[in-house]
Amino acid sequence: MDFQVLSRNGQAPFAHERGPKDVVYVGEGETVRLLMKFEHHRGRYMIHCHNLPHEDHDMMAQFSVGIDTNDPDPNHPVEAVKPHLINQTAPAQGTEAPAPQTTEAAEVATPVTTTPATSPVASPPAPAPAAAPVGQKDVVTITSARHRLRKDMTFSGTSRYAGSTAATSATIVLYDVTPGRAAARLGTVKANSLGNWTLAVKPGPAKQVTAVKAESSAGGTATASVRTS
Repeated sequence: MDFQVLSRNGQAPFAHERGPKDVVYVGEGETVRLLMKFEHHRGRYMIHCHNLPHEDHDMMAQFSVGIDTNDPDPNHPVEAVKPHLINQTAPAQGTEAPAPQTTEAAEVATPVTTTPATSPVASPPAPAPAAAPVGQKDVVTITSARHRLRKDMTFSGTSRYAGSTAATSATIVLYDVTPGRAAARLGTVKANSLGNWTLAVKPGPAKQVTAVKAESSAGGTATASVRTS
């Protein structure tokens, strides 16, 4: 069927609403008068409204074109589509009343709720990492040092420039500087985006480490005693 908008809120329809339509948009609280052309499609029709306040009692409504709406719905599908003229006596059994071919129109004001489209929210750009100061050494700190013989060995620390800027490009080399024997390399670790680093090894060296030294590729150094338990 086709719709024709007769009026919107008592005023003439918009220019783009003139002419036949198959969908009519109605805003919250608006009233639109329509002329609907059914041609030979006679029978019962349903109005389906998506306005949330109507969901409990007015979500669907029925209207009829050319049939008696007081009659109960027929059970047989053929009888359901057969036209029954209003205010006329039903034909006797075995005969069928000829269906008129005239076009009938019905006016219905249908409230419809429209939902405005939400515009996408752009995500803020990620902050760029701070640039390393040119020609400046980092400050290396050993915050934790432990070696449990034949179990594990863990060293943690930080690498930062003056002003708490993380030395994200720094590579830390750790050495065993236990007194009484030559220095031995224990491992290498790279500082993360916060300037923190951790080296964990299992089970660790065969000899007990009691002192450790950290040397950074950015120039900083630090030494610390190692816990043995």
